[in-house]
Amino acid sequence: MKKPLIIISFDGLATEDIEFLRDKLGFARFLDEASGSSHVKSIYPSVTYAAHASIITGCYPLRHDIIDNTKVQPERYQSPDWFWYRKDIAVDTLYDIAKRDGYSVAALLWPTTGQADIDYNMPEIFSNRKWTSQLMVSLYAGSPVFQSNMVLKHGKLRDGKKQPALDNFTHAVTLSTIREYQPDMLLVHLTDLDSIRHLHGHSGQQAEAALMRHDARLNSLLDTLGEFEKYNDAHIVILGDHSSIDVTHGISINSKLIEWGWLKQKGDTFCDVKVMAKSCDGSSYIYLYDESIKEQLLEKLNNLQSEHQDAFDIVEHTRIIEMGADPSALLMLEAKPPYHFVEDVLPQFIDKIENIPYYKGNKHTAVHGFNPLRDNYDTVFYVRGPKIKRGVDLGDMSLVDIAPTLAYIMDWQLNDVDGESKHLALIEE
Repeated sequence: MKKPLIIISFDGLATEDIEFLRDKLGFARFLDEASGSSHVKSIYPSVTYAAHASIITGCYPLRHDIIDNTKVQPERYQSPDWFWYRKDIAVDTLYDIAKRDGYSVAALLWPTTGQADIDYNMPEIFSNRKWTSQLMVSLYAGSPVFQSNMVLKHGKLRDGKKQPALDNFTHAVTLSTIREYQPDMLLVHLTDLDSIRHLHGHSGQQAEAALMRHDARLNSLLDTLGEFEKYNDAHIVILGDHSSIDVTHGISINSKLIEWGWLKQKGDTFCDVKVMAKSCDGSSYIYLYDESIKEQLLEKLNNLQSEHQDAFDIVEHTRIIEMGADPSALLMLEAKPPYHFVEDVLPQFIDKIENIPYYKGNKHTAVHGFNPLRDNYDTVFYVRGPKIKRGVDLGDMSLVDIAPTLAYIMDWQLNDVDGESKHLALIEE
């Protein structure tokens, strides 16, 4: 008999959030029966899509190919395509294995699931072309009948990508999916907390309010699962993908590349591209397209870093490989808070965020994308279920450990991963 697997991703959930939530109704109810870790290292760069691909595959970006949220597209640098589609992932996923084992699968706004072999699929995707609409891209990428049904039931809750309306919609769809379809595997991605932190900073009343909304959602989810005998034997997972850090200034590497004559901007596109910086907020890839300028580029970047040692460091290519990031990048630049990297081409190389067009005058933001090994920057993973001991602290672990751990718990074969299964500490004898 198949034992269900439920994975709820609270985007941006950090170590300190568990301390805040531990005595709240929904999280206390879950954590009292769970084991896991509040010291989980993300991947590099620590951004949502790369992280979720690592969560679901057990591999680093170097292996699964989701090296950022968005693709490297100089001609569309202001509105690039995201890694929306399953075909972009180069390795097996947990939901692929579940399907081969006869599981029914539902995925709700889970990253990089467009056109995946998923029974009830509402992928995270949005329209970034003038000739497309949100309805068009969603129906193309996911399950048309399922999505149409859910939009008819709950679409009034949604207000584009604005939060908390989007997560209120996703949560309502989650409960309806359980009640109407009882999937054997359910993946849910909630972004309320991460969105609020991008708008208002890592800590404060707005972040706490978002955490309380997540607590209410988790409590409601547990109530709904309890309505069905099938889910009495479910393994239920709650996790995050990265933490975030407050920043006050943005660095525009592309402004310098334009100044140096190796990049040109024409409207919303880059052209005559010899080298380009690709911002991941806390870090920035450097992509070289003209080998003839390599030595000059390295000299200028080293001089620039010497002039701004308080703002960023240079990560050499060998270290990029060691950390499992994109091997096609020449370098990675690592920001030092309160600095971060921006895609905008700015009049000044470094400016306050309220002067940067993307932030529209906002003076507060928290971002991620930093080196996951930095202090006080961990995320979380907890699991409960019929095989799981209660109260086990797994200590330090990585996002890439999650998939092999869950595969072992579910008796699935997930081969050739970068992570290490933690099942020995979790499973009842």
